[in-house]
Amino acid sequence: MNKLAYWLTGTTLGCLTLAGFVCFCCLTFSGFGAYILPPIEIVAGWIGYIARFREQYAIDWFIVGIVATTWGGVFVVSEGVGRVVAYRYLPSRSWSLRWSFAITCLLMLVGGAGVAFNNVAFNSQKLATMEESMFRSDLENRAHRTLSMNNLKNFGLAAHDFADDSKHLPAGGTFDDQGRAMHGWQTLLLPYIDHQPLFQRIDLKQPWSSTHNTPAMQTEVPGFLNPAILYNATDGFALSHYAANVHVLGPKALRVDEITDGTSNTILMGEVIDNFSPWGRPGNWRDPALGLNKSPHGFGGPWRHGMLVVMADGSVRLLPHDIDPNVLKAIGTPRGGEGAKAHAIED
Repeated sequence: MNKLAYWLTGTTLGCLTLAGFVCFCCLTFSGFGAYILPPIEIVAGWIGYIARFREQYAIDWFIVGIVATTWGGVFVVSEGVGRVVAYRYLPSRSWSLRWSFAITCLLMLVGGAGVAFNNVAFNSQKLATMEESMFRSDLENRAHRTLSMNNLKNFGLAAHDFADDSKHLPAGGTFDDQGRAMHGWQTLLLPYIDHQPLFQRIDLKQPWSSTHNTPAMQTEVPGFLNPAILYNATDGFALSHYAANVHVLGPKALRVDEITDGTSNTILMGEVIDNFSPWGRPGNWRDPALGLNKSPHGFGGPWRHGMLVVMADGSVRLLPHDIDPNVLKAIGTPRGGEGAKAHAIED
């Protein structure tokens, strides 16, 4: 009878496990996996986070020493107080060392639980008020990434069309004789990305933020927005979720033949994830040497595995966040003589 009960119990547990695995696979591949993954990420996501960012952090042994000293003091106090209490009020029993250890561990757990509760409350409030959905499916992410790739592809083609007409690439910003900031590279590309009517509303002889140009600069241009980012307006001016490479589309307009490292080895523009600039503002450029998703003033994308850039030849590539800094520096400069290193990136 006992063997039959053991067999039935084992069989039932095995069937339930198999059924759960099949249901998980079905829900994942049917698109409902987006609702299953958040609980898994909450429980075990910190493991992957530590693995990805372990090289960016170093152990502060001074802090470790303070923490160890503090909890060592708690243990000593617990031991001393415990023995005094036991001597006065429990003469028939002696204080055990493991009781002091248990009290110390209990206090550590209570303190850790308090910190964890504060973090959960803070992040729950942040998730509840954020505009971006936390249940975005992989299919939706792929669609958004494809649209962003198309935006960058259009920028690359438009820059070459501009160069065909003007004999040079657009400058990242134009300035008048008094040094006033006039217009940015995205304004100059408007006629080449099917926004000629908007371009005709802009007076290039007046600053971009002048009274005459303000209505045009407040107009959102879908091609300048990354569909994966919902934040797209500030101070009344429409924003851009992309920026130029300062070494190529900087204050001075370069010719295509001045990119001696090779157009396929040089970043032209890329995605940004923070510190967005109005699309009409001159100087909407960044330095790839700051790293990817490392600085609010550098390049970065909302994708888990990397960010998108368009190279000077018009090709769009996904650069991994952990790209070798030497390679990133090489593909960030147009004529630094590092063309060979740039071949280390993948298409």
